[in-house]
This record gives sequence, structure tokens and C-alpha cells, in this order.
Amino acid sequence: MNADFKSFLWAGYECASPMAAGKKRLNLLKATKHDEYCSLDYILIKEIGIHTVREGLAWSRIDKGQGQYNFSIFDPILQAGKDEGIQQIWDLNHFDYPISVDPFSPEFITRFAEYARRAVTYIRKYQTGTLFIVPINDLPLVIAELTKLTVFETTFA
Repeated sequence: MNADFKSFLWAGYECASPMAAGKKRLNLLKATKHDEYCSLDYILIKEIGIHTVREGLAWSRIDKGQGQYNFSIFDPILQAGKDEGIQQIWDLNHFDYPISVDPFSPEFITRFAEYARRAVTYIRKYQTGTLFIVPINDLPLVIAELTKLTVFETTFA
């Protein structure tokens, strides 16, 4: 087993916030109720020897624009990890970005870099030691989805 991780097996909690039809933002973290039951979830996985999890932040709900960020909606999950001794590996982007930024623009890179810097600073309030960060989850799928949207919008707009 790799000494960097607290357990060989990991748990993962659905955290995606993709844009659905009609530009409606889905919140799969809320749909699974992990945002409400994260402490209990962590207690249950510890009972079967799991001490490492993948979690995810929702850039679209954190970045308020104009350089304003609000990470507080993730405080309960961060605190539960700290309280239960769970090693959290954080996705910074899981199929979501602020609707105010074009993913094909240079601004996307600048805003994502600033968001990532602030996210790591915020996570560091709760976690010591090595942080494991996944900047963009499922990058090939994200690119495929964005490309499909661009082709669709170009063809049918």
C-alpha cells in the first residue's frame, strides 16, 4: 500500500454540478444528501476500514464573480473529515464552472487558477500534511462535452 494514503480502498461521493437542459444546474451532492450526512457517511466507511475519500468542490457555487468566493457551504464536509480523521482528496472541478465564464476564453484559465489557489488555501484551514488535489475531474469527458455544446450551438444557433 502507498504510505501517502490512509487506506488502500477509498470511498467517493457524487459531487458533480453539471448544467442540464434549460441551463438548470444540477446539485448531485445535495441529491445524494452527503452534504447533510457526511459525518455519518464517514463513521460508516471507517467501520469497514476506509479512511480515504474523494470529495469535490463546486466551482459554480463558490465563485460569485468579481473576485468573490464563498467556500462556506463545504465547511461541514471539511470539518467532518477533520473530526473523523478522514483523508479527503478534493476535486476542484467536476463538470462545472461559473456560467459567467466562457470555457474557451483566456479568462477561464485565469479564473480557474485564482479559484484553485483560493480553494487550496481554504482546504488548508482544515487539513495538514500533504494535500491531494484533482484540478479537473474526467478531463477527456469535459472536453468532449464542451466540444459537443460548441458544435451544437454553432450548428443550430
